[in-house]
Amino acid sequence: MNDLRVASFGNRDKRDVALTFDDGPNPYATLKILDLLDSFGVKATFFVVGRRCAEFPEILREIARRGHLIGNHTFSHGKGDFEKCDIEISRIVGKKSGYVRPPFYDVSFCDEEKAYLRNALIIMGDVDSRDYLDISAQEVTDTVLAQVRAGSIIDFHDGSENDADLETRAQKTIGALPSIITRLHDQFALVRIDEMDLQFTPPETLQR
Repeated sequence: MNDLRVASFGNRDKRDVALTFDDGPNPYATLKILDLLDSFGVKATFFVVGRRCAEFPEILREIARRGHLIGNHTFSHGKGDFEKCDIEISRIVGKKSGYVRPPFYDVSFCDEEKAYLRNALIIMGDVDSRDYLDISAQEVTDTVLAQVRAGSIIDFHDGSENDADLETRAQKTIGALPSIITRLHDQFALVRIDEMDLQFTPPETLQR
């Protein structure tokens, strides 16, 4: 695993922060989040699930059309799924992603495809919004603002791997984003992952 390049944050001396979203595209939330980001002039990174891309290809195209970065979050939250997800992304938007995020930040998901992922960047995060829990939008806001610092990579969810909560899971995220972005804009530049000066860490130190 030592040949993989893994980053959880950017340069702490640069006042930029990255907003990232996992598990989409989602017809109930992703377009609303895109509209919110547009209203603030912010670009983000979306770590998409391949099977959701296959279900909702037009939303994936819209993410790319609006200038956001697309990352690979496996095809279906399974091991050995990164190449399959890249195939789906490439089929829809014309190119694969060079950025991947393993489910649960568990780099062991990369084991079966180490050779394939050798040229990819493995992106974790250092701010967990906890928006996947049964908490309020205000609690999501408070959680993010308490953790964020220069170079942070913030992890939100615009979708879900579970069909049962696809419609409801991201609603608190949508509710929290305006106040979070407003506060962050006072202190940081909000950038895509590919605009960050990423700081790489040995992968064995990041498993959890």
